[in-house]
Amino acid sequence: GAEMAKQKHKKKVRKTEPTPPSPSPSSSASSSASSSSSPAFVPTPAAIPDSVVPPASPSSPPAASPPHDADSDSHSSPQNSNGSHNDDEPTQPTPRSPRPKFFISEDTRNTHRVSLDHMLRVQEAQLEKFKANAKPGKWNKIHDGHYDWFMFPIEDGNQLQYNVYSEDVEELKSNSKWLSNYHESIRLVSRAWGWDIDKAEAINRKEKGMGWTFWDVRLAKMIRSLWLFDEIDRMKSLQKFAWTVRPSGGFHYGHINLDEILWME
Repeated sequence: GAEMAKQKHKKKVRKTEPTPPSPSPSSSASSSASSSSSPAFVPTPAAIPDSVVPPASPSSPPAASPPHDADSDSHSSPQNSNGSHNDDEPTQPTPRSPRPKFFISEDTRNTHRVSLDHMLRVQEAQLEKFKANAKPGKWNKIHDGHYDWFMFPIEDGNQLQYNVYSEDVEELKSNSKWLSNYHESIRLVSRAWGWDIDKAEAINRKEKGMGWTFWDVRLAKMIRSLWLFDEIDRMKSLQKFAWTVRPSGGFHYGHINLDEILWME
């Protein structure tokens, strides 16, 4: 009788004990993941409170724009629309060593460049447009269009077919027609800015439409092109113009500093 009473008591205890919940699929997966060899969760910066994220190092340079050569004829300018610098007194910019000539490649000839005939055709067509605008005094129109790549070629323009290396320069310089057109184009574009390239001075009586347009990158390309072609007198004349329009330097294209044009020689 006593044994039967014990068995009945055990059955009652089992009925009163709570049944543990069966693990859900998610909790099971979580438990399995934690026990595996996979790395622990690392919070992304967005998940970390501001107080925990270290500030950016002040010595880190800002992200630069892609090297140019973006279209120099864009009407968007990184400078103020009136070209002002809010400088009480002009200060000399820090000298910047120019990139070496033809730095972009060890090759002496651009194998992707178009033929000399093609270079002449596009050059003469654009020069005719310059003259057509200069004759009636539409000087501001000279800066319209996209032509820097083939009118003032350099080694790292964004139109590869017009880029020049040392042998390309010699080929173009040896063609009297191309060289004459090059000089005339430099003269007309400079004149549209109100600058006499030959006298290396500002035009006293500027005609309507003449004046600086604050397009630093076009001036930079012209000066670098003259440097590559060893046109030192014309280059120095445009450098003088550059110092005139920006006595404190600060030539830019986006985040790209163009002050190297002041130190070419």
